Amino acid sequence: MPSPFRRTLRSLEADGTRAWTLQVMLVTLFLAGWAAWFFLARVSVYAVTPQARIEAEEAAHPLQAPVAGRVTLVDATLEEWVERGDVLFELGAEEQARLLAAKRDQENAIETEIRVLGDKIQIETGAVTQSSRVGQAEIDEALARYQEAQTALDLARQKAERSEALAAQGLLSDSEAETASSEAEQSELETQARAGTLRRLRAARELSQSDRRSDVGELRRETAELEGDLFEVRGEVAQLEHQLELRRVRAPTAGRIGELARVEVGSFVDEGDRLGVIVPEGDVKVVADFSPASAVGRISRGQTAKIRLDGFPSIQYGALTAVVSRVSSELRDGRIRVELDIAGDTPTGLPIQHGLPGTAEVQVERISPAAMMLRAAGKIIGRPAASAMPPAEEQS
Repeated sequence: MPSPFRRTLRSLEADGTRAWTLQVMLVTLFLAGWAAWFFLARVSVYAVTPQARIEAEEAAHPLQAPVAGRVTLVDATLEEWVERGDVLFELGAEEQARLLAAKRDQENAIETEIRVLGDKIQIETGAVTQSSRVGQAEIDEALARYQEAQTALDLARQKAERSEALAAQGLLSDSEAETASSEAEQSELETQARAGTLRRLRAARELSQSDRRSDVGELRRETAELEGDLFEVRGEVAQLEHQLELRRVRAPTAGRIGELARVEVGSFVDEGDRLGVIVPEGDVKVVADFSPASAVGRISRGQTAKIRLDGFPSIQYGALTAVVSRVSSELRDGRIRVELDIAGDTPTGLPIQHGLPGTAEVQVERISPAAMMLRAAGKIIGRPAASAMPPAEEQS
């Protein structure tokens, strides 16, 4: 009969076998689970760039100094709403302003002279018409008197002829015949005088009309010369106004001032210096610049992304959700431009405005941890192999 000690020993051996078997099973289950996760699970892979920013959908309009000069007016404030055509900056143009004022005074003086000459021409033209009417009335009256005198002369001649015939027949005395002849001669002298008066009036009217027309012609010639001077002065005024307008920086479109250079009245700027940016009202998008290695063939339209804005910790403010909308096919400054549309609700307290910088994380693929480890191992093994390659002369 076995002793109690032997029974105890066998019991301990049996318990040890069961514990070891349980441990093996637990380890096996853990390894099986880990292997399943290692080969079957999917992990998101992201292409990340710190060169991301929010931009307006419509292109922002830069404000640049059109010419070099000293700033004489600054009427712009950051985030201020401006309308198209508002003057935001002015550059000094004292000499052009002085010349413009002088030319405008000259323009006004010439316009005044033209108006005065115009009034004189109108008066002289009216005088010509009035003089013509008065002269014509006098001529008509003189013509009527001449015609009366001519009629009287015809009658006197007829009477003188009859008187001579009667005197020859002895039916009328010689004195009466001479009287009739004398009356005819007197009537002829009167007719000649009236004819002379008519000719004088006609000549006087023609001379007066000629003098007045000459005066009107002279006035019109002076007016034409002044109009030529006025045209020239107005051209100079327009040129000076254009030069002054070149020194005014106006808002090219309605929008908000999203960027403003540090310029003050009295500052000097060179031609082309950036003074600010006008951001039109509208939707915004995210623009990110990726390296070619992380973007080409990996980032495509429709992929989701997270945008974390600088200065706004994602733990506190959260991140923006975005979707890739466009991928550039060409390099610009060694980077690939990717545009993303903001999707979903904006986290509370996170500002969405033009110019905010941040980091973009685009999900490019989902792979297993095994594939990720093999890919990383390949990169680690490949780099030393390439970098440690001995020169050709040392390989032997």
